[in-house]
Amino acid sequence: MTFRPGRALGWCYLGALAASTAVRLLHPYHASPTPDEKVITVRGPDRSPVRIAYRDMGPPTPGRLPVVLIHGSPGDNGEVSRIANALSPTRRAIAPDLPGFGGSTETIPDYSVRSHAEYVIGLLDSLRIPRAHLVGFSMGGGVVINLADLAPDRVASLTLLSAIGGQEYELLGEYHLNHALHGLQLAALWLLTNAVPHFGAWDGGAVAYARNFYDTDQRPLRGMLFRYQGPALVVQGDKDPLVDPAVARESHRLVPQSELVMFDDSTANHFMAFQRPDTLARVMDAFFDRAERGTATVRATAAADRILAAARPFDAMSVPPIAGVALGVMLLLLAAATFASEDLACIAAGLLVGRGTLGLLPAVIACWTGIVLGDLWLYGMGRWLGRPAVARAPLRWFLSSDAIDRSSAWFEKQGVTIVLLTRFIPGTRLPTYFTAGVLRTGAVRFLGAFVIAAALWTPLLVGASALFGQEILNRFDTFQRMAIPGLLVLAVVLAAIFKILVPLASWKGRRLLLSRWRRLTGWEFWPRWAFYPPIVLHILWLTIRHRRLTLFTAVNPAIPGGGFVGESKAQILSGLAHAPDRVARWRLIDTPSLAARTAAFDRFRAEAGLGWPIVMKPDVGERGGGVAVVRSAGDAHRYLAASAEPVIVQEHVPGVEIGVFYYRLPGESR
Repeated sequence: MTFRPGRALGWCYLGALAASTAVRLLHPYHASPTPDEKVITVRGPDRSPVRIAYRDMGPPTPGRLPVVLIHGSPGDNGEVSRIANALSPTRRAIAPDLPGFGGSTETIPDYSVRSHAEYVIGLLDSLRIPRAHLVGFSMGGGVVINLADLAPDRVASLTLLSAIGGQEYELLGEYHLNHALHGLQLAALWLLTNAVPHFGAWDGGAVAYARNFYDTDQRPLRGMLFRYQGPALVVQGDKDPLVDPAVARESHRLVPQSELVMFDDSTANHFMAFQRPDTLARVMDAFFDRAERGTATVRATAAADRILAAARPFDAMSVPPIAGVALGVMLLLLAAATFASEDLACIAAGLLVGRGTLGLLPAVIACWTGIVLGDLWLYGMGRWLGRPAVARAPLRWFLSSDAIDRSSAWFEKQGVTIVLLTRFIPGTRLPTYFTAGVLRTGAVRFLGAFVIAAALWTPLLVGASALFGQEILNRFDTFQRMAIPGLLVLAVVLAAIFKILVPLASWKGRRLLLSRWRRLTGWEFWPRWAFYPPIVLHILWLTIRHRRLTLFTAVNPAIPGGGFVGESKAQILSGLAHAPDRVARWRLIDTPSLAARTAAFDRFRAEAGLGWPIVMKPDVGERGGGVAVVRSAGDAHRYLAASAEPVIVQEHVPGVEIGVFYYRLPGESR
């Protein structure tokens, strides 16, 4: 036996994965609270019980409302516990682990910030806290914004600490594209967790973190901030690499009563919550005191110019240009986004160019690179996986090697034109490029077609998106929905013109149309795919109705299996031997050697005194397959040489052929 290293490694991997999966099933991961955490059970949005682990610091202080601090993602309440500890001498501070993180229940149906807000409301209910100050850090900002929208009476004030906000500042700035990127991230982390042998070492919050971003829609946050009426504080560092300071300034604009505290020293980054908790606690505690005394600004007392500024539409130019490492990351994200949706990635790049966040040339190059790599990947998958699959059942039953070779030759000639056309027709690229790989179309030639098509399409779409902004996204959505239906309608119209109208202009064309019509209206000429499905459905119905799987074979009693499949014509003709004058003379030739078959054929002709033509057909066959009317000895000998199967040779009966359908019910004489 030949040793194959690749196969051996594959079996080793499968064995290790099976062992790892078994260990994880026997010892499943369970989140456990730390010793200093308390645990309480709340009801989630679906009314199922969920365990919440939380830190409760500082005793309730008369005249002072508690503060609830919500951590970001990935993470747990340790991200905000230092601030909570710094606040605890003056007021009660509660820092929960959101479900899916830390010591709380690890599996929930929905990990979005909206769902988490409902869990926090459940926590407040369980702790009998009617109102509290809310602090949201990073992704936790989305949770507290949603909570203020769901239950405004429960919110004494809102503090956004390095918090998320408007969708336009997140990653590529467009929800659907960001959602696709988060989907890719979720798939990668799921595969890392479930398809790599790790024996439970990597179980934890990785998938929950990815689900948190994937399940969250940041688009409604803008409206929620605008609707919020109570006191608000926005705290941000101007060197934050994860949440751009522009997010804080936009949130401050949308909430006209809000106060903005922007730190600008060396530690003014996303990790201020860890590095300077005492400073943040002093700023927040002073704000909480103003809110409780009624001296903090609310929406009703906000300055008129701030209210007018809040009502203005979003200014795309407020998104800052990207530079340095962030630029490199953004270009990589754009290239990766093309794997999810090439056209949406180009549109998002154009929107970023239009608002001045990104240069046109880097945006085009990033999208073009991702598109070409994605197209080559599809081609490679077709070449690697497709051809072996075609060579095996069931695909080889439908696709012969000759058919594939003919298609490959045609694709080789027309490939460049096809690639150029599919680049402008959404929905046609994946099957086309995969098929090109299956057909083993020349890689160099196809790569050239990819490069040219992407070079034409990418700057066109990116540039149009930069010029026309959001309008191009709306128009393109319509184009995506209508492109393929419109192409099909055009194909039908052109087919009607060339197949019907043009032939009607000539006598020969009219005769051909008439013959096609007769084939269409004559059921015996219908193809199998059109003829048999209704019969199969009817047989299934009879099988269910009469509870007999072989019921449909209870016809033609003299034919084995009722003539369903595989019946011998020789056996059927032998059954009619009592009426030889009613049956065309025939003989079965079933000898194996060609010489003996030819001799038997010549002998039958001589004995029966038959001239030409003669009918030849396989002893076993359906729907006229293999039937031939031969008109010379050479044709007959070639027919016999082409098949080693038993052959029926029969007298040719001229005239009109008709079929007679006869049935008699059991127990009746006629």
